[in-house]
Amino acid sequence: MRRYHISAPSLPVPALGMLSALLAIAAIVFGGATREGELLNAGVRILALVVLLLAVFQLSRFDARTEWRRPLILAAAIALLPLLQLVPLPPLIWSHLPGRGEIAALYDAAGMPVPWHGLGLDPEGGLNAAFALLPGLAMFMVGLSLNTRSRLQVAIVAAIFAFAGTLLGIAQVADGRESLLRLYETTNASAAVGFFSNRNHQASLQLVAMPLVAVICLAWTRRAPWRRAAAMVMGAGLMMTLAVATALSESRAGMVLYLPVVAACVLMAVRDRLPRWSARAVLLALASAVLVVGLVAGGALWSRPDIIDALASDARLRALPVIATEAFRNLPFGTGLGTFDEVFRSREAVESLSNAYLNHAHNDYLEVALETGLPGLALVVLFLAWFARRGGDAWARRGVDGDLACAGAIIVATLALHSLVDYPLRTGALSALFGFACALMLPYAGQVPDRSSAALPEAPGQPRGERLPRGTRTRAWIPGRDR
Repeated sequence: MRRYHISAPSLPVPALGMLSALLAIAAIVFGGATREGELLNAGVRILALVVLLLAVFQLSRFDARTEWRRPLILAAAIALLPLLQLVPLPPLIWSHLPGRGEIAALYDAAGMPVPWHGLGLDPEGGLNAAFALLPGLAMFMVGLSLNTRSRLQVAIVAAIFAFAGTLLGIAQVADGRESLLRLYETTNASAAVGFFSNRNHQASLQLVAMPLVAVICLAWTRRAPWRRAAAMVMGAGLMMTLAVATALSESRAGMVLYLPVVAACVLMAVRDRLPRWSARAVLLALASAVLVVGLVAGGALWSRPDIIDALASDARLRALPVIATEAFRNLPFGTGLGTFDEVFRSREAVESLSNAYLNHAHNDYLEVALETGLPGLALVVLFLAWFARRGGDAWARRGVDGDLACAGAIIVATLALHSLVDYPLRTGALSALFGFACALMLPYAGQVPDRSSAALPEAPGQPRGERLPRGTRTRAWIPGRDR
């Protein structure tokens, strides 16, 4: 009897790299809004689903690497959390959960039986949240299957379209408040928003583009060291353009994060010449830097009471205590993904009502606590712990792989910090780039372990930086042996 074997479909790595670059383009151009552009976001998510399935099939052809275990478990848990909130629970359990008693009482007052219901109070919002994860998950999975060349190509494409958005934003400001170049009706009319509807998200994209630019310039100099001066001039020019565009975006968070991101890019470029520090020394240096910045910022605020008064009157800051109270009241499972708007409006104090509309908490960690409770917070803590360790390892890697890993660490740190005062990862564009950045910090499928020159010893008498013959697996190669 003839037997048939059905193997997982796969694509060549260059073709998969082209698909991932296409997804990055679609996410940047069409995934710039959270409230508008439902059809555009739907198209991005469909493409992301296709890329995700192809990436999973591609990775199934390789043995799972040890470095992938924790991030893959985290990615699976993040993807399952919205779906678990949709599982119907019997009325006896659901109606007695924290925050559900008022809703169950409404059914009783109307003479209706309490129905089966999931943990989330808004099933439609939870399902939308599950689909919103697709661009980030797809770019993360496909990033694991791409080799160094393809990863660098995707980074180049992302940087090009990020700059296209930057130039579009500059043109929007030049064209005035009524510019037809703005893609969304609900937007910041006086600021540069590029492909986004929100100026803060445009600033995030420009900050993300900076380490990508640094990687491209470093790769150019590694290929031809004599181009170093040209690469430095090009990199400085692009950074200055991004600085101007960040100022035009009128994003306070973007302007605050600009200098730290530039400093991180400079450190990435010269890290080969810096002394090797232990992980403990790196953490101590980072803690000291955060303390110094905090003291300087605190002193600046203390000397400017007008700034403190302006911050105190900010509707976003006044909303944080209300959100924190509701998050604590609905522990341990939260109110469900997609419920922030309804929950906040039902609890907002009458005296704080204004024309300002908060569709999100402007602090993603608090919003995660409100909507997902302890499970979501646990996933955030586990991710940050993984990132702290993996990000430290990225700075010890050398070569183009090390440059990409460092760029990924800078991007993740930037978006994580920006999430303290905004919600950048709720856009398809920044979610996709965040997932790709996480993949850059990990080895790709089929990568030979310890292949970098930093991990293997130099052979006696071998000139530093000499190209090895094709197929050589170690640096311990003596010139002339294979000739």
